[in-house]
Amino acid sequence: MKKIISILLVVLMMISITVPVHAKDTSQTDDNNKVLENANDLNEEENEYLGLFSPKGPSDSASTYSSGVIAAHLTRSGNTTGVDLILSWNGGFPIKAFRFTKLTVKSTNVLGQKIYATIYTGDYVVYRFTSGYHVYKTLKRITIPKDVTKVRVEVSSLMVQRSNEGDWLSGILKSATVTIK
Repeated sequence: MKKIISILLVVLMMISITVPVHAKDTSQTDDNNKVLENANDLNEEENEYLGLFSPKGPSDSASTYSSGVIAAHLTRSGNTTGVDLILSWNGGFPIKAFRFTKLTVKSTNVLGQKIYATIYTGDYVVYRFTSGYHVYKTLKRITIPKDVTKVRVEVSSLMVQRSNEGDWLSGILKSATVTIK
């Protein structure tokens, strides 16, 4: 059974690798974004990364080559069912926006999986913020039962927009099991 699940997970990871596409900009901006002074403000050790991004192009030389990661964070508001869903960026180049076509938060139970939230389904939704090397963006407050401590976060067509170049980069994507803090 474990071998079947492992093979299934490998196939799903291979399917989730994306390529850049053109889409209409349905930007969403608000005041729930901040530039981190310290990348450790959101405890990266407890969270799995959703994407690894590396710019590769004719203008990128070996001396300027850098990469970055996007991680998902879930923070519970006291002893309630309200949980903030946050995406963070920690990278070697500044970005000014995330975009994706779908983000789903669901239970970690493979059999009888429960979906707690689906954020956007369709063309890209864009979340803009102040440019930075270490930033986070609160996407939405979702409802997750108090007894749930870990969830699975899956994202489709996740991309970042580089601040200086203005281009969109797609990355190696995967789903992540995230501990609710």
